[in-house]
Amino acid sequence: MRVTDADVRNIAVHLGMSEDGFRTRYVAGGGDPRVEGITHRCVFLKDGGQTSCSIYTVRPEKCRTWPFWEELRDNPEAVRKAMKMCPGIESSDQDCSA
Repeated sequence: MRVTDADVRNIAVHLGMSEDGFRTRYVAGGGDPRVEGITHRCVFLKDGGQTSCSIYTVRPEKCRTWPFWEELRDNPEAVRKAMKMCPGIESSDQDCSA
């Protein structure tokens, strides 16, 4: 998930970390502003009875617009995969362009 400088600042404060500490621990090397784990899933996405976000109140803008992403709307297979993670997506037949 791409993050902005403002996202880094907000998430770091939420986690009680410095921005530099947050970048070192969570942002991909080479300056690429991505927060993701080894499997390319967001490190803040928690599994359990229901998948949830551990930084929900300060989540990046891209996360706030989930699942209304162009790359999902235009790709039925991506929608099917997303449905497995997001209980709010009820049907792959939905028109997500609204």
